[in-house]
Amino acid sequence: MLTLREALAVGGREVVAFVGAGGKTTAMFRLADELRADGRTVVVTTTTKIMVPAESEGRELVVGTRDGDVVAATANVLGRGHVPVVGRAITPDGKLAGVTADQVADLAALPRVTHVLVEADGAAHQPFKAPREDEPVITASATLVVPVVGIEALGRPLLEVSQRPERVMALTGLGPADRLDARAIARVLIGPGGCTNGAPSAARIVPLVNKADDAPRLEMARELAAELRRSGADRVVIATLGGSRAVVEVLASAPPRSGAVPG
Repeated sequence: MLTLREALAVGGREVVAFVGAGGKTTAMFRLADELRADGRTVVVTTTTKIMVPAESEGRELVVGTRDGDVVAATANVLGRGHVPVVGRAITPDGKLAGVTADQVADLAALPRVTHVLVEADGAAHQPFKAPREDEPVITASATLVVPVVGIEALGRPLLEVSQRPERVMALTGLGPADRLDARAIARVLIGPGGCTNGAPSAARIVPLVNKADDAPRLEMARELAAELRRSGADRVVIATLGGSRAVVEVLASAPPRSGAVPG
């Protein structure tokens, strides 16, 4: 059974940005747990806002406004063998406010850090989203970008399942009463101005189709994955992140080369 790390082909040192909707936070923390269990040194953070994570064994919250203080506090948490979850403030509505792009780079440069995982997009609990023109907030240091979508959005009226439906309509040409088809979702997920907007040109893009948790949804996920492949994705992960078996299938142009996921 593939781990999420193997499915995404995460290398030995990476800055991974999660964007889109429908399971970003779950994917990020699952990957963090896998990497930590594999002996890697992981930092979790955001460049937007996330809910303050529940207390968990092996995680510690780091909050600070000054770059040097945040980096030093993160180093202390790493020294205790824990995963720091880093932000610059707790907002009045209980969210962890994101760090700056410079802080992401500083965290990645810490001597012991092998992976920085960044939630770079918000979604307001919807399974699908189109970003504003100034979103997502993907740092220049990102080496892997994972656009996420919940498969329950496929075939549903876009007004019911989309954050910023007006942006979905602008990017796809759909009307407010139209249902989301695979082409429209792929266009928003990996097309120009969509969820990978601003990704570094050298970063790998690996879409993740989540919530394929029964046979009908798996068939829908395969349909969307095939469209994503036709739209240019070399690799697509089908997952059910809420279950014990996170990865269901991987569609790829070729299997990972030997050493693509170093030990």
